[in-house]
Amino acid sequence: MGMESGFGKPNIETKENPEEIAFPHGEEAVRLFEKEYPGNPELVEKAKEIFEIFFKQEMENIQIFKSKEGVEFPYTKINLTELAKKLYKENSKEPLKENLEKNIEHSSIEKKFIFGSFLTTRAGQAFTFTEEAIHQATMNLPRALDDLKNGQEPKDLEVYTLGSPTNLLGKMTPEFFDGLKEDSFRNMGRVYAELIRGKILVADKEKSAKISVELFGISMGAGLAAMTGEKLLETGEFTQEPQPIDKKDRKPFVQIRAEVPVTLSRSKMKKIQIPTGFIIDMIRGLGNPYTKNVVGRDKKFIEQTNAELAKRGIHENMSPEQKEMKEKSIPRLILALGKGLELKPETKVDEVYGLRDSTTWTPSLKKDAKTQEEKNPETLGSKILPRVKENSRTSVVNASHMDIPGSQFFRGSELRRIKVATEKLIELKK
Repeated sequence: MGMESGFGKPNIETKENPEEIAFPHGEEAVRLFEKEYPGNPELVEKAKEIFEIFFKQEMENIQIFKSKEGVEFPYTKINLTELAKKLYKENSKEPLKENLEKNIEHSSIEKKFIFGSFLTTRAGQAFTFTEEAIHQATMNLPRALDDLKNGQEPKDLEVYTLGSPTNLLGKMTPEFFDGLKEDSFRNMGRVYAELIRGKILVADKEKSAKISVELFGISMGAGLAAMTGEKLLETGEFTQEPQPIDKKDRKPFVQIRAEVPVTLSRSKMKKIQIPTGFIIDMIRGLGNPYTKNVVGRDKKFIEQTNAELAKRGIHENMSPEQKEMKEKSIPRLILALGKGLELKPETKVDEVYGLRDSTTWTPSLKKDAKTQEEKNPETLGSKILPRVKENSRTSVVNASHMDIPGSQFFRGSELRRIKVATEKLIELKK
């Protein structure tokens, strides 16, 4: 592609040697990793290598989804097997076996879809909340490298990061624009469901039946994930019910995970609490080094990636008509947050709330969390609250709205996962 990830000193920009693209999320993660494990230059170099190959593959995999009605948005994916094989070939003294054996422990196929927030036309790009894709990759990479070393196929896992039609690269139609005014989340969910349905329901029905789908949404994206899941379930082609492995008419299984889901909160004052809470937690969040450093470099990163994508024929779509529809749609989506989201009673959602999240905090949430802590001290049960809605499981974490994905993803436990992956790469050379 004629580009690298930008770790280290950038090259001087010339026509023959364009400026490198700096991947701020990866660079900041490596900086925190080096701070956590000082005096380990070999580990740091391997961490850089992981993020370089991760970013390169995500860049190569960026596409524009075009719906049947003409709505478009960018998205990308990371494939665990491809990532692991690339790293294995670069680091192992033993060549990768040509015919890998099937691992019976990896009989299912996992596809995860990440939904983010977009409060400007720059947001909603293919790297919005890429931290969750990084989390999934680093968490599963050590086992994947072990599998390859043993001549076995790694777990079949793909993680998709979904952008928005309101993004610079997206496209809106007048009909879709009008639909966002009437019911923002259901109209967005309908388009996302079309993409996911196409990725899951392949010609091989037996393969489709083995697929487990996770719709993972953060903040605004939590409502989008929930509504997308509901749209998929409405087709009758997906299920949230447990199924025997040998069931003849098995369907793809759908799980919906909603983190800091502002549209689903208990609050009766969403219209006031959400915008006020956003401002409060945004100010708090900018005190977090990861968030501050990544957000501060976001504009340049998007400019660089969009310039690279233009070479592949993927251009910004900001004609006067598109610009007007996109800019007017964002306030509609924000307004829809305050209205809340009523899901069908049968739609199952795992909701995760931050106890310090100003956008969703309520006295009853605090009370239930305190009661569970007292009943189940220092156990996982202390974080799972009594059900308020029949099909929603609610849990809490000690976090503000802006802690996710910043300090939550690159705290000690996440950095330890990266360390395990780097050590596996070093072992391959021995």
